[in-house]
Amino acid sequence: MLNRIALSVVLLAVLGVGFLYFQKPVYASHNCSDPQNFNHIGDWDHGCECDVSCGCSRGNCCGFDCGGGGGDGGGGGGGCSANDNGCGPWDADGCCGGFACYYNGSNFYCDIAQPPPPCYSSPPSGGLTPLYPSSGVTGVTSPVNFSWSGVGSWGTGCPSNNNSYTVYLSQSGGGYSAVCSTGATSCSVGVTEGKNYCWYVGASNGSATVNSGTVCFKTNYKLQGWTWDATGKACSADKSSNEIAEDDVEGSVTPSISGGPTGVWNPGGFSNFSYEINNAPDGSRVVCALPIAKLPGFRYLLSCLNNGSSGVISGSCASINIDESPERADLGYKLFSKGWFTTLSGDVYGGGGGTSVSAGIPAAADILGGFKDFLIQGVGTVFGNGDLSVKNSDGVEKYSQDSNRHARFIGYPAGNWPVSYDFIAPMPAEEIGDCSGFLKNGGLDPAKVYKADAACVQEGIDSVATSYKLSGDGIAVVYVEGGDELTFGETGKLFRADSADQRVVFVVDGTVLVSKDLGDVAPTIATRPQIEAAFVVSQSLGFETAGDKNGDAIPDDTSALVEGPIITKAGVDFDRDRGLGNGYPSEVVAYKSLYLDALPQQDLESDVPNYTGLSVVDISWEIAE
Repeated sequence: MLNRIALSVVLLAVLGVGFLYFQKPVYASHNCSDPQNFNHIGDWDHGCECDVSCGCSRGNCCGFDCGGGGGDGGGGGGGCSANDNGCGPWDADGCCGGFACYYNGSNFYCDIAQPPPPCYSSPPSGGLTPLYPSSGVTGVTSPVNFSWSGVGSWGTGCPSNNNSYTVYLSQSGGGYSAVCSTGATSCSVGVTEGKNYCWYVGASNGSATVNSGTVCFKTNYKLQGWTWDATGKACSADKSSNEIAEDDVEGSVTPSISGGPTGVWNPGGFSNFSYEINNAPDGSRVVCALPIAKLPGFRYLLSCLNNGSSGVISGSCASINIDESPERADLGYKLFSKGWFTTLSGDVYGGGGGTSVSAGIPAAADILGGFKDFLIQGVGTVFGNGDLSVKNSDGVEKYSQDSNRHARFIGYPAGNWPVSYDFIAPMPAEEIGDCSGFLKNGGLDPAKVYKADAACVQEGIDSVATSYKLSGDGIAVVYVEGGDELTFGETGKLFRADSADQRVVFVVDGTVLVSKDLGDVAPTIATRPQIEAAFVVSQSLGFETAGDKNGDAIPDDTSALVEGPIITKAGVDFDRDRGLGNGYPSEVVAYKSLYLDALPQQDLESDVPNYTGLSVVDISWEIAE
């Protein structure tokens, strides 16, 4: 009966039902010399069948430990105790079924065997990981060589030599799509410039799959475009044939983009563009570049972006959105005058020892207000030279259609100023007593000459509400002493005569300033001057500029209109600049013949010779006809 029980246990094990592990000993007999158990290896003598009452040889007792007394060949004594298997380097497989030999760093021991690890559905720590492009990297160029660390182990019982990888790519937050599959750990994929991408890699061994984490990067974008001369052309004109060359500008040009680096300007050096900004950021940006025109008297102002004017926000900058239109940004510039003056029926005489400065003359079609008939035709530059002639940049003399001369500054040959004229009031001059009222209610007599310091005269000018009034028709002469400055037009106040036949000549031993507040936005040749007086000045007369009031790097002056003649010893400073409004002259001097007609007649009728002090025999006048 006992033999049949043992046989049934062996058959069940052979049939693969599994091993049976008994917590209590079950054996065929108590005969320790009956070698029926050989589950242990390393018994130096022979196997034994152990139970709690018999002895055993050294080695294992199938889950029980020899308690002593057994010895070789069996024997009674201590028998076996549970849960203290033994193993070692000499007996590594000596543990019973269901037990395994382990090493804790110092001792070998038997313990219940752990089941084999499952086939992992994800790689171990440090497995599948994106390497390039890494998270947050910018300036990635196309094609992108994606790379990653492969799966090292899929787990016991899982195939690991049949790995395949697939890269999944998303552009600007869109859905992911597979872009390449390979058995290697890298692949190359073409991408679009100037875009944000995210990617991950998936791995498969034929039975299990796993995905890496997601990594985002940005591809490099090279903003490119022409810098071209759009003067007199539509924004849709050909750019390459109108490219601004290095010889057209002073120095170089530095293109830039907001939030990004500066670029390189190399006209003629690039094949299909003038400038390039590498690694430009995406989104809404401002691109800027400002060529400095070499042509005297002119500036380049940005007028075209690509094929239209939309997006131009200043004289050198334009607004672009790289995400919407990433191809390029062609920048078209037009030549604008830096400000010019003209005279109507007369001229301006300025000192300065022969100094000459230039003025840019707009094209006739761009000149507004009817002033084109008083100018040189076409775009060009004129100079006022020491000999009072007007010339363009190649030295050839030029004149306007009606031969009226035009220059920004007219110098005079040294020594031409009358040396005997000293700006001292003549003996008959009367001291002005009523500073605030002498220009109102007929306070000045044209038959007399007056004098006062600059402070008194300034008080009288500031007291004029809209117009001044003399005691009768004619020219009143006022000497301004002290070497200080007179200012006209502050807060936009006009200084006009009450009558067309009444005027004042200010003889100023000092300077005169026409305030930036005084001006007209759209004057014509018929516009009445804002200052109706003539000036003879020992130092300079200047037209003050308002500068850039709007913060767009473009001056914002209006046009100043004054009567002439203007005669100065130190020069006339035409400093105004209409910026984008330079179709109008910045300063207009309208000559009034009343001064030349009335003063000599008044001098002849006076009982005091040269009572005005203005008749000097060595003064020379040159009048443009």
